Amino acid sequence: MKRLWVAVMVVSCSDYQVHKRADFGLGGEDQSSLLDSGVPSLDTGDVSPPVDTAEPEEPVIEAPDEPVYLHTDATLYSWSPVEDRLRIVGNFFREDGDEIEGITDIAIDSAGRFYGVSYSMVYGINGHTAEVWPIAPIAFPMFGLTCTHDGRLVGGGDGLFEIDTVTGAISTLVPEGQYETAGDLVGLPDGLLYWAVREDDALVVVDPDNGVVVPRGEIGTERIYGLGYAEGSLYGFTEAGQALEINPTTGEVISEQALPGAWWGATTNPVVW
Repeated sequence: MKRLWVAVMVVSCSDYQVHKRADFGLGGEDQSSLLDSGVPSLDTGDVSPPVDTAEPEEPVIEAPDEPVYLHTDATLYSWSPVEDRLRIVGNFFREDGDEIEGITDIAIDSAGRFYGVSYSMVYGINGHTAEVWPIAPIAFPMFGLTCTHDGRLVGGGDGLFEIDTVTGAISTLVPEGQYETAGDLVGLPDGLLYWAVREDDALVVVDPDNGVVVPRGEIGTERIYGLGYAEGSLYGFTEAGQALEINPTTGEVISEQALPGAWWGATTNPVVW
C-alpha cells in the first residue's frame, strides 16, 4: 500500500554483520521501563450488489516532529537534547504482519519523508507509530543513511552511494576503498554530509554534489552507529549506550552522557530545523 507523506511545519562483508546485525524477525525486548512513557441488505434475486468503484484513499502520514530519532535493532525512539528526553515511539511493525528485515539506519528529508534501510531493502517509516513498509530492494547492504539538502537518499558502507527511492538503483558518490563507515553519516544545514568512518575513528565531511571528502579530525570513539543534529550541535550515538556531542570542525568529543540503549542508528530531522 502506498503511503502519502505530508509535512506539517512552519517553514518547511566484514564484521559489520557482527556488530550491526539483524535477526530478521524483530520483536526485540521493550525498553520502555528505562524511559518515560511518555502506539443495506440485498435482494436475493439476480441483481448483483453494487460495486464501489472509488479509488481507496491513501493514508496521510504527518511529518515527524521530534528533533532527533534513533533506534535499536527492534525499536524506534525520539530524543530531545534540549529537554534531555528519550521517548519510545514503538517497536517496528508492518501493517500486513510480514516479517521485517533488521533496519540498520534511518534518515529524514526536508519534506518529512522518513526512510529506513536494511541489508536488502529501503523502507518507509511512520515516525509517529514506527510502522514500516518496503519501498524498493537494494543490491547490497547499507550501514548508514542520510538525506542531502536537496532530498537525495545516501547510504554508507565501504564508500557512499546514492539510492533511488523509487527503484532502489544505486549510484556511487564516494568510491569503495577510500573510507568505510563506522556506522552512520548525517546531512547538516550547511549542505555537507558528516561521516563517522572507521579509519582512525575519524570524522570526515563530504560534498554531496561532487563526492569530495575532507577529513575533520579524530573522534576517538569506536562503534558510533548513529549520528544526529539538533540546536546547532552534532551528536553521535554508540552501541554501548552513549550520546556524544561532537565538534563538527575538529571531530573532538565535547561532552558525553549515558543514553540507555544499544543504538543501531540515528537521524536529524530537517523538518524542525
